[in-house]
Amino acid sequence: MKGGLWRFYADLRNIKASALFLVAVEHAGGIRPFVLLSDINQVLASGAGNALEIREAIRFLTGEYCHPRLYRLIFALCVDMLMLSG
Repeated sequence: MKGGLWRFYADLRNIKASALFLVAVEHAGGIRPFVLLSDINQVLASGAGNALEIREAIRFLTGEYCHPRLYRLIFALCVDMLMLSG
């Protein structure tokens, strides 16, 4: 992905419209579009804050534990990266 634009909307219709617009712009510019929508109003794992999130990342990377929400996001990102790479 060459760059990113983050938008915060309360309405899901606006979120989808913005994502579709970005996909159209990227596609027109010769960039293979990639969009992943996630709810940023909830923590991805069991805690919020820099130190807690680092600990969660270490626990995931060492295979100790991965919160289901974090796992789903990581899995979705990996699938999309594999699809984009061909």
